[in-house]
Amino acid sequence: MIIYILLFSCCILLTVFIKQNPVRIDTKYSIEKNFNFRNIIILLLIFLILEVFAGIRYEVGTDYWTYSNLHIPEVLSGINFRVEPLYRLVIKLGINFPIGDEMYQGIFILTHLLILIPIFISIYKVSKNYMWSIIILLLSGYFNLSLSMMRQAIALSVVLLSLNFIKKRKIIPFIICIIIGFYFHKSAILFLPVYFVYGKRFNPNVALFLISIVAILQQFFRPLLLTIAETLGLYSRYFYTNRYGQGSDGKYFFILGIFFFLVYWIFDSRKKIYPLSKEEEKEWNFFGMISTLLFLVTCLFPIIPTAYRIFYSIFIFEIIVFPNILMLPFIRKYSTLIKFASLLVMLIFFYIVYVKFQSMDTVPYRTIFNKINLKDYIFNVN
Repeated sequence: MIIYILLFSCCILLTVFIKQNPVRIDTKYSIEKNFNFRNIIILLLIFLILEVFAGIRYEVGTDYWTYSNLHIPEVLSGINFRVEPLYRLVIKLGINFPIGDEMYQGIFILTHLLILIPIFISIYKVSKNYMWSIIILLLSGYFNLSLSMMRQAIALSVVLLSLNFIKKRKIIPFIICIIIGFYFHKSAILFLPVYFVYGKRFNPNVALFLISIVAILQQFFRPLLLTIAETLGLYSRYFYTNRYGQGSDGKYFFILGIFFFLVYWIFDSRKKIYPLSKEEEKEWNFFGMISTLLFLVTCLFPIIPTAYRIFYSIFIFEIIVFPNILMLPFIRKYSTLIKFASLLVMLIFFYIVYVKFQSMDTVPYRTIFNKINLKDYIFNVN
C-alpha cells in the first residue's frame, strides 16, 4: 500500500506544475491546444515513472504468471492460437531484451510502453484537465488492472486514442485504430459502434428505469449474454465456471458505477439553463452513455464472468471525458464538490478492491532486482 501511495502521490503532485494550455474552441471538432513544452515534459516524467514501475515488477498482476508460464512460452514454441498476431510480435521483439536472469522482462517493458503511450497521447491531445485525467487513471484502478490483463489493456489504449478521431469525425483513422487494437485483443472490435453513437442523447430517467428492469430480471439475460459471447468467441468458456463478477470485491465496483451515473442523472436537467456548443452537447451525451453502461454492467456483475474486464473496457473513456465535462458551464459551479466526491469515492474503491481484497494481485509490489516486497526493501521491515 505504501508503495502505491508514494507512486500516486508523486505522479499527482507533478501535475500541479502543469500549465493548462489556452485553448481555442472549435465548434465543429473539439479543442485545439497551443504547444506547451512544460506540459509535455511533466507528462513525460509521469509516463516514465509509471513505465519503470510497471517494467521492473516481478510477479505483480494476476496474468504475470499466466504470461510467464503459458502465453509467452507457447508463442516462442510456435503455438499461436491463444495470442493475437501483434502481441506475438511484441513477445518476439521483447525476448531479445532480457534483464539479468529475467528472460521475459523486456516483453513486460515493451507491453507497458504500448499501454501507456496511447493513453498519454490521448490525455495531451483531448483532455482539458490533465491532473484529473491522471487521478482517474491511477485511483480508479485502471493502472493496476493494466499490470494484469496486458493484451486487452493495449487494445483499450489504442481505442482511447481513437476518441480524438471520433470527435473530429475522421472515420478512416478511427477504423485503423480499431483494427490495430483488434490484432492485440479481439475485444477491440466491440468498439466499432462508438463512432456512430457518439453524441447521441441518453435520457437518464429512461436509462434508470431500464437498468432497474435489467437488474431485477438479470438471470433471464444470462442465456443471451452466453450466446453473444459464444458468437464473438470472447470469454464464453468462463460462463461454465464460477468466475462471476470479481469475487468478494465485485459489489464494490457498484460504487464507481453509480457515482458516475448519478453525476449524469443529477446534472442533465441543468444543462438547459446554459447554452452549450454542439461539441459540448455531444461530449456530455457521450459521458451519459458511458456512465449509463458502467452502471448497467455493475448491476449485471453477478451473471457476467470476469465482469471487471467489461467494466474497465467502458471506463477507460472516463479518463478523458469526465475531466472534460467538469469544464462545462453548468457543471463548473459545482466542480469542486464533484471533484471532492469523486476523489473520496475512488480512494474508498481503490482501498477496498486493490488493497483490502488485493484484486488483480498487484499488492504487494515486488521488483526483479530483489524479488521481495519493495516496502520491506525500502523501509527495512522484517
